[in-house]
Amino acid sequence: MTYKNFIQNIINTRGQWNIPDGECYEIHHIIPRCMGGEPKRYSRKSMHKNLIWLLPDEHYQAHKLLALENPDNEKLIYAFYTMSHLYNNKGLYNVTNEEYALAKELQYKNGPWNKGMEMSNEFCYNISQAHLGLKYPNRKRIKLSEDHKDNISKSCKEVFDNNRLKYDGYAFSPEARKNISNAAKGKPKKKFTCPICNRIIGCKSNFDRHLAAHNK
Repeated sequence: MTYKNFIQNIINTRGQWNIPDGECYEIHHIIPRCMGGEPKRYSRKSMHKNLIWLLPDEHYQAHKLLALENPDNEKLIYAFYTMSHLYNNKGLYNVTNEEYALAKELQYKNGPWNKGMEMSNEFCYNISQAHLGLKYPNRKRIKLSEDHKDNISKSCKEVFDNNRLKYDGYAFSPEARKNISNAAKGKPKKKFTCPICNRIIGCKSNFDRHLAAHNK
């Protein structure tokens, strides 16, 4: 089934903005925004001609079809991949192992849609504000047993110890030291001001040790 037929079947069956009572729904752009679809801003009850109300699984299938039909569109691939492992309002999307593997493969081939994109301070601020106060009361949390927690802790410690041994006493070659030195030249070093004694310290690790000494 094509994406166009999939959307048209839903419209023919129950209408463009009609959801059974009590059902969770999500708003979907029929023509994706990355392909020129409008609107950019809309309300929860919006009935714009380019918007359709979909059940979570329908929303996932719509993005799956979009990704398959537009394999070179990085944003559509990223949307499909993201929906394959994120929570919606009532738990996880109903995704099979094969669908997740497909999403992962498409994402791996195309890479992240925002790779190399320069984000303005205003853009970053808007993202921050959009996430303030978000809570997920319906998210299913897995409670770990004490044995499970101990096993995770031991595994992490083992990995850390094994990797630390690789670099203890490691000596950089003269050429490597020269390259590191040249790369650092001309770059302003961030300085830290102690909130207790107002001393200015030019290294994060030294700053952390300085604060630790104050707290002893």
